[in-house]
Amino acid sequence: MNCHWVEQHIDAYEIGDLGSRDHELLDAHLAGCETCRGLLERLRATDQRLRDALAWAEPGDGFARRVAEAAVHLRPRRLSLARVAALAAAAALCVALLQMARTRPQTHLPPPSHLAGPEEVVAGQLHDPYGRLAHTRVDGHPYVAVAHTALNLGPRSHFVFAQGTQFARAPDPRDATLAMSVHSGTFLGHVGTTTTEVKLELSPELGGAIARTAGCQFYSTGCPATRLATTQSLEPQELADWPEDIRVHVFTGHLAIDLGTHQLSLQPGDSCIIAAGTTAGATHTIEAHAAELRRTIGQATLERRRRYQALRAQYAHRLLFLRSAKGSHLPQRARRIALLNELITSHTQGLARLEAARPQILELDAAEFELRRHEQLREEALDVFQRLLDETTPS
Repeated sequence: MNCHWVEQHIDAYEIGDLGSRDHELLDAHLAGCETCRGLLERLRATDQRLRDALAWAEPGDGFARRVAEAAVHLRPRRLSLARVAALAAAAALCVALLQMARTRPQTHLPPPSHLAGPEEVVAGQLHDPYGRLAHTRVDGHPYVAVAHTALNLGPRSHFVFAQGTQFARAPDPRDATLAMSVHSGTFLGHVGTTTTEVKLELSPELGGAIARTAGCQFYSTGCPATRLATTQSLEPQELADWPEDIRVHVFTGHLAIDLGTHQLSLQPGDSCIIAAGTTAGATHTIEAHAAELRRTIGQATLERRRRYQALRAQYAHRLLFLRSAKGSHLPQRARRIALLNELITSHTQGLARLEAARPQILELDAAEFELRRHEQLREEALDVFQRLLDETTPS
């Protein structure tokens, strides 16, 4: 085995696609060849750069600590008793979730008594008897399940939920004062099945999450719609009151709508983000907001960003081809790979500078993502309506 053979097969070795005999021979060669070891290190660095360039940002090491510090210093303001209790319970859950998101717990401890929710649930108040903390893995991300939490919904509050969450109790639909929300985007959970006895589990990171304290710190990952929140600048006293023009409804999966009673039922595997009880009716607000953002950013800037993104995607596609078996025969393969790595890095850095100079770009991304989801929701609703007509129309 020589260095040329290693150069042609190092990709297959790195991704575990090399036969056992060849793998052993290449291992032996690497043990005595510093040049090929350097090649493997550069290859792995390339993989990491690609992942870094195309992946969503993860929170920094100090994020959980800052959230905990902000939660500890929460002070009651001139709010109703219900809102004060809700903030305390939200802080307790936020800290618990973020602390558990990185480390598997060895013991299960109840919440501190001064942070536990009260016995009686009132409108706008989160009752938090979370007790045991369960920790598992979902799609490679940490997942912290909080034991069933009774939930009641108050006016002008905001609750965010998505695939996999279970609700423990729904508000009385006859009570017009209750809105479909709790705090202003403080938690993101997952929707599972919905029944008359609903149960709630909250998680900090499942395909998109927002964690927020009175200091207005955010952690957003995965779903681009949540990135809208990262650009908001709200005062601490506004924690329980998002602006009315921030209305989000994101839907994926199967949706069932009872058009007679205007009920929205989510099936297992569905996901949804709802704010202020709005659904597709907020589309016009988002469209107006997106148009204003485009004017602020400028068409030339948006076009330059689009070109950067398109070129980076092309380079990444070419790089994947070069590293595949089909591209292994091409001449100057190693030099081509190195050039593509440099191009991907430079375009990624250019995009980062562009977006840092124009933070409204990320807000526009979120708005456009919401509009696409709204369109999907409308199409699904029309499909449900058509099926309803087909079922009720005599043949």
